[in-house]
Amino acid sequence: MEQNESLSFIPGFLRFNYVINPGAAYGFNSGNPALAIILAALVTTFLTIVFIFANDRKFLFALTFLGAGSWANILARAWAPMVLSGANAGIKGGVIDFLQWDFTFLNSSTYIFNLADVWVTFGVIILVIILIFEGLMFIIQQRKEHAKSVAINQAPHSPSNEIKETKPDNLSVEEDQYQPQSTTTNNASSQTLTDDIESEN
Repeated sequence: MEQNESLSFIPGFLRFNYVINPGAAYGFNSGNPALAIILAALVTTFLTIVFIFANDRKFLFALTFLGAGSWANILARAWAPMVLSGANAGIKGGVIDFLQWDFTFLNSSTYIFNLADVWVTFGVIILVIILIFEGLMFIIQQRKEHAKSVAINQAPHSPSNEIKETKPDNLSVEEDQYQPQSTTTNNASSQTLTDDIESEN
């Protein structure tokens, strides 16, 4: 295919349209390729660093798509041919876009993209789903902990706990009351035995 040539692939759904995009994804900022390259390099570097230090598998799954698409676009700019016609004629450093929707839902037929853009889109969607899920789980956990703390603070004191707490004190008092009596009884028995021995003598 030649630049700006279009070919129907799946009629009514997808077509091939070969263009050189000097801008960002889906043709955004096509008039300033230098800015697009700088932003793409910064984003790719950031995603690579995050991917290296990330430990959560869910986020690694999303970062894999984002990193793959970002690196693919960066590398593609190194050998993409020069734009031959149009407002951006003579510009180098773009990427080859060749996929175009063949329907007009939400003006989608105006976007021309490549597989790297698809990976980035998948990564963003997965990341948004993960963030929403994690946010909902955090809110649910916070509500459970709050309800548990409120229930503990509002719970009345159990009578069984009061009995358990006072029982050792009562036992110690009773032991103190009975201990002198046993000592007195032993002394009385010893005195009686001594008197009997003296009377026999």
